[in-house]
Amino acid sequence: MNYKLKSKLVFLFLIVVFLGFASVTLADVINIPNPLCLDTTSPNCISTFSQLITKITDFILDIIGVLSVLMFVIAGIFYLISAGRPEWIKRGKDTALYAAIGIAIALLGKGLILVITDVIGTTPPGP
Repeated sequence: MNYKLKSKLVFLFLIVVFLGFASVTLADVINIPNPLCLDTTSPNCISTFSQLITKITDFILDIIGVLSVLMFVIAGIFYLISAGRPEWIKRGKDTALYAAIGIAIALLGKGLILVITDVIGTTPPGP
């Protein structure tokens, strides 16, 4: 036998042996504790993927709401210090409009999710 054939047979034999041992090692069940829920009796426990997504969207909507109110204040400041300059008045009005859109998104975001899940007929994810 030549060298290439021997090396291929040895390689094939090693693959078969290692794959044979892999089935034995893969049969063991590994239990990993949930890092998002150390205390399973807590109501804030995140145990499903939908609960995780709900927590993330709630956090993002809270940030959008806070930033929108802050932008509303900044728009008011722009409008007050404009001193009659049309570009600053327009900048203040545009910022107020975008802030109002942000507040609407923050207020309607959670409600829209509930309406869609009600129409589809599934239960909304929650804690």
